[in-house]
Amino acid sequence: MKRFSSTSTRLLAGTFALLLGSSAAFAELADYQQLSDSVKTQLTALQVPTGNMGLLSTLQLVQLTAVLSGPDVDVDKAFAAEVMLDEFYHPVETAIDSPEGIAMIADLKAKFAVIDVAYPTQPLNTTQILALSNAITNHKNVTTQKRSIEAVLAEINRPASVMESNHPVGTACQNGQLRGKARA
Repeated sequence: MKRFSSTSTRLLAGTFALLLGSSAAFAELADYQQLSDSVKTQLTALQVPTGNMGLLSTLQLVQLTAVLSGPDVDVDKAFAAEVMLDEFYHPVETAIDSPEGIAMIADLKAKFAVIDVAYPTQPLNTTQILALSNAITNHKNVTTQKRSIEAVLAEINRPASVMESNHPVGTACQNGQLRGKARA
């Protein structure tokens, strides 16, 4: 039996790693597409325009799903979805060190303290702060709030290459800038 040289072994290992990475990216894209199609179907049933769905991140689609799956009547769901889509498509920038940004951080830290969850140690931008705040606000049960926070943090900590492939808008959030409006 002939042995492979160290160079060919490295080349073969690199090829397998590339193939595994590309199939993981393909699975991510397939999951994103399935979620996007599901949200689009729900929005269409509520007669909410769905023209720019491809611009939404996975997290934004999950947020829409939470609203669309809630107990509200269809008219309220449609209105909430339209407001959210408007915010997603036309974000307002808020600097993290502005008075509004500082207030958002303080509010989120207070919400974390109430449900006894440690505030993340990594620096967050305003979009991430809003997503975490919504994860708490959109759920009544503390256990569900904690699971929702874990899901948002997992989304935040995903590798940039995956985020870029699924979130063309997300790459615009840089330098501590947040895109989005705070909800009352």
